Amino acid sequence: MKRPAVRAAGAVVLRRESDETEVLVVHRPRYDDWSLPKGKLDRGETDAVCAVREVAEETGVRVRLTAPLSPHRYRVSGGIKQVDWWLAEVNGEPGEIADPEEVDKAEWLPVSEALEWLSYADERDRLMEGVAMPPVTPLLIVRHAKALPRKDWNDVDYERPITDWGRRQARALVPFLSVFGVRRVVSSSATRCVQTVNPYAHALDLPMEAWDELTEETGEKDPKIARTMTAKLAKEVAASGVPTTVCGHRPILPAMLKGAGAPAQEFATAETLVVALTKKGKPVTSRTLTLTMPR
Repeated sequence: MKRPAVRAAGAVVLRRESDETEVLVVHRPRYDDWSLPKGKLDRGETDAVCAVREVAEETGVRVRLTAPLSPHRYRVSGGIKQVDWWLAEVNGEPGEIADPEEVDKAEWLPVSEALEWLSYADERDRLMEGVAMPPVTPLLIVRHAKALPRKDWNDVDYERPITDWGRRQARALVPFLSVFGVRRVVSSSATRCVQTVNPYAHALDLPMEAWDELTEETGEKDPKIARTMTAKLAKEVAASGVPTTVCGHRPILPAMLKGAGAPAQEFATAETLVVALTKKGKPVTSRTLTLTMPR
């Protein structure tokens, strides 16, 4: 698939507290249209972080992402533009619209009314996709950041640390995990995994749960252990509704994915799979996200 020339992201922000589900929409005076909040990615920004930022800037509403929705591609003058969409919910008190000249109105509308107001068919489709999805909680499965090569480490492998580049990746995970409202941090007890998610746990003053069952030393001998522990974690996440991240090793990740019911895939260092789980622990959608790291 050809790489898009323009990247943007947006969110379907739902409020399910009233008798009829409401969605957040904006009016842009420049185009005189009604749309879902969205905008272009800043340099080095992931689409997930962009979506939350754009909602805040265009509406003043603070949100957390709960699940990925289908992306939309279309042709613009510079080539192909891709908009990545997320389902989101309110997560904090509202602020001010950043640029009233770009967006002069932000409204909560019943879905039936929003379908009439929205100016673009693809956004109406994303709205219906979000409305059709049951309540979900995100589980973020992360491969540890770049570690020191095994050949350059003379001590036990369990204690092999991440590199300077890995520490940059770990710091970059902080804003990324925050847009999902992660409130539980689980990791293999190996040093390189703990160091990957510790900056986030430290930033939010969250306890770190270090599990020996997710280490390479345990998981390669018996992958069933990692699979069972991840399945248990997924059920806990689904039942509690607490967004959670879990960090593991490349050889153990296939077993962890099976435990979570997620699709098989390869992971780059610090790459993350966002899995949206229903209250019964069933994954309904997922998306892989790679950090953009300037050299």
